[in-house]
Amino acid sequence: MLISEQQSPSPSPPSPSSPSSPSLSETEQFEYQFEYQLENQLEKNENIIDNQFESIEQQFEQLQYQQQLEFQFEEGKRKSLLEHIQNLIDLYQTQYTCKFPFLETQ
Repeated sequence: MLISEQQSPSPSPPSPSSPSSPSLSETEQFEYQFEYQLENQLEKNENIIDNQFESIEQQFEQLQYQQQLEFQFEEGKRKSLLEHIQNLIDLYQTQYTCKFPFLETQ
């Protein structure tokens, strides 16, 4: 949550009356200022929600990327282990056939 947005003072509403128009009653001025402040707060809240939503989307994308990297790492470890096992089998077969060539399997 952005604290600076919440604590920033809201600008004063523009004056609804102009020199050529009649002045507003206190009730109308209060209603106007109240409505202006509500709209201002609503806009701030929408911005906060938008920022939080974007943050959540970014975190989700980062999590997906991290999971993809972890999967690739695990897949690489499995392939490496399989290659190591195959090399041990090949080495064993080579040593076995060298020591006992008459037992060579085909």
